[in-house]
Amino acid sequence: MGLSTEYKLEQSNSNITIDVIPLDNNRNRVFGLHKHFGLDEYIISSQRLEEIKKEYQLVRADQTTIFEFISKVN
Repeated sequence: MGLSTEYKLEQSNSNITIDVIPLDNNRNRVFGLHKHFGLDEYIISSQRLEEIKKEYQLVRADQTTIFEFISKVN
């Protein structure tokens, strides 16, 4: 069993998060686009993912410190 490659994207000006699972052949399984942005796209190319990230100001949500975690919870 390998390590999960799933990661989260968050909108820089809100607490909206999107889950991304990279697949093969430059494709990604994306959860949350329809719920938050009304986009009926679930399997998208990496190029389309970059377009969506730019349009909705989504950045990788890597937690790096406990202080960043606490600020998101409050």
